[in-house]
Amino acid sequence: MNKWGVITGGHLRPRTLQQKGATRDALREHVLPLWRAGVLPAPEVSVLPLAEASTGHVMLEQSRVIGKAVLRAF
Repeated sequence: MNKWGVITGGHLRPRTLQQKGATRDALREHVLPLWRAGVLPAPEVSVLPLAEASTGHVMLEQSRVIGKAVLRAF
């Protein structure tokens, strides 16, 4: 199953300040240049009305959203 693994996010809260700084520096050095060059897709926010919650679930289940799916309640 390892060959199908994908890292999609993580939490920095349990990390030390030194580890958080190293993560920040690595992102600046390795990831941000790829986003700026258009190599990596930028995260997106899809906003849907509450009535379309099922559509949002399908989008998430099919990995059609790189970022967040937000339901608008009003």
